[in-house]
Amino acid sequence: MGVVAATAARGTPPSELRNLHISAKQIHQVRKDVTSLDLEQRLAMPGLDQRRADLIVAGAVLLDTLLRRLGAEEITLCDALTIHTSGDAELEVWAASRHLEPFEHLVGKPVRIEVAGAAPAPAPAPRAKSSRSGRASV
Repeated sequence: MGVVAATAARGTPPSELRNLHISAKQIHQVRKDVTSLDLEQRLAMPGLDQRRADLIVAGAVLLDTLLRRLGAEEITLCDALTIHTSGDAELEVWAASRHLEPFEHLVGKPVRIEVAGAAPAPAPAPRAKSSRSGRASV
């Protein structure tokens, strides 16, 4: 999604993704674009990996919603997705960090949320999985 946003802004796909900053406004525009296109049109989008054409709609809606709820201004592309937000969103950051697993699965990489002037949000504790005996295991 970051490549699609950067390609739309620059006209060509970026040669380097590491530490590439993408504004929340660019992500919002990608959301508007991909939700208005059918699969065939998305397959023709510059910068979009064709294997992601079916997933980008859900990913764009999810990321745009997450950025808006956190009041984030941008994301940074790297080995993990980093979301930058202000200290005003501490409760939303805590809540979002507890529900990152499906989003991480969707984007295929870990997600880190950083609050300006604070340490990165801690990773949520592993969820307990129930066994046949009815006991929880981690």
